[in-house]
Amino acid sequence: MLDVYTFQKLLEYDQADRNNHQKRRIEQEKNIISQLDKEKNSQVKWYSLPRGIFRKTYRRQRYRT
Repeated sequence: MLDVYTFQKLLEYDQADRNNHQKRRIEQEKNIISQLDKEKNSQVKWYSLPRGIFRKTYRRQRYRT
């Protein structure tokens, strides 16, 4: 009996969270920001990767001699 009651209460709380417009809007903003960060990081990686490889080989050669 108690298990059924707690399960129903959890469902009610979950439904209330889903219907909370402010929380929804915050989650959407977080998703948009994370997508923009992923796109920005992918562009930065394309430009910074070749430079990083070149610098590493240059440092290795310099320290070996």
